[in-house]
Amino acid sequence: CDETYNYWEPAHFLLTGTGFQTWEYAPQFALRSYAYLLLHLPHASLLHQAYPTLLYLLSLFGVSSDSLPTSKLLGFYLIRASLASLSAYSEATLYTALGNQLQMKGK
Repeated sequence: CDETYNYWEPAHFLLTGTGFQTWEYAPQFALRSYAYLLLHLPHASLLHQAYPTLLYLLSLFGVSSDSLPTSKLLGFYLIRASLASLSAYSEATLYTALGNQLQMKGK
C-alpha cells in the first residue's frame, strides 16, 4: 500500500499530470519531499515517451497491442527493475569490497 500510494501515485501524477496527489505531498501538509520521486522519473518518462513507437515496432512483427501491458504498468515495472538492478549491484560491490578487505587483514 505504501509503495503504491506514497511513491507510485505521486510519481504518476508528476509524469502525466493526472492521477492522485496523496495528502503527504499536498502543499498544505508537505510531509514528504518530491526529491526521491524525481530520481525515478527519468526511467518512467523515457518509457512513457517511447511507448507509442514500441507499439508500432511490435505491430510490424504482428504483435497486437491488446496483448501488451499499458505504458503505466510498463513504467512501474521499469522503475522496479531499475531499483532491483541498483540494489543487486550495490550488494555485489559491498560483498567484493568486504571480501578484499578481510583477505588483506588476514595476511
